[in-house]
Amino acid sequence: MTMLLSGYTFIRNGISLGYPFVECILSALPLCEEFVIGIANDSDDDTAKWCEKIQAAYPDRVRLFPFDWPAVTQTGTSIGAAQTLLLRQCKGWYAWCIQADEAYHPNSLPVIHTAVKQARYEAFTVPFQHIQNNFQSVIDMHTAAYTRAVRIVRTIPRIQAHHDGWSFEQYLSSSDLMFDTPVSHVGYEFCDAICRKWASHAKLYYDLEEYQVLAAEWQAKAASGNFGPEFDKTTSPFDLPPILNGLVGMRDYVVRDGLIEHPEHFGGVAIK
Repeated sequence: MTMLLSGYTFIRNGISLGYPFVECILSALPLCEEFVIGIANDSDDDTAKWCEKIQAAYPDRVRLFPFDWPAVTQTGTSIGAAQTLLLRQCKGWYAWCIQADEAYHPNSLPVIHTAVKQARYEAFTVPFQHIQNNFQSVIDMHTAAYTRAVRIVRTIPRIQAHHDGWSFEQYLSSSDLMFDTPVSHVGYEFCDAICRKWASHAKLYYDLEEYQVLAAEWQAKAASGNFGPEFDKTTSPFDLPPILNGLVGMRDYVVRDGLIEHPEHFGGVAIK
């Protein structure tokens, strides 16, 4: 019997750079028949340890794939190459890309299940809300890079990730999935991690000037100890996937005890 849906992600230094990748994986895992976690070999924090814990908790569903992170090219980034590499590891009819800072609300899962089961299209786009700064502000949709992006594609060799990983290319048909709650893009939430993240982007992007400016701004905030009042909040004004609510107010990303084994105790969906 053909496997219907594979999930996958790819991570480098997810802990130190403040990617809530454990929550993001767990938000999608209940729907996936397999989930491939790509772990960059040059990660130098505890990312691999936590990925191994996820695999140990769900050994029949989760597969680890250590890989060498691709080199940066003049197209601007290495993210798309990593995304395509992991796509090729998926065995399902469809592959669902769960980026390490993108979490799905439980109300989106039935919509995705119906779409892939009907199998009418080669690709599906999903809606996004871009949330930042301790889950307190949203990027205006008139200035955000995208309000929708392809995240689910058929596992066909001609389909590949866009060079910066924001979407996919070479599919022949697509459909827009409509969710009550958009996917939460939450890559810049923890004040201590944001400082490290902007500095690290020099390893991912060819054009460094913008990121050097942002890195300097956040280093100045760190030196002053004043990140702004939004980082003192302990609740978010937005409709987040419930599994993220416990992260609001953290200065750095920490995986909560018991989360992996029992996501339902943290607002997630039980994985059976």
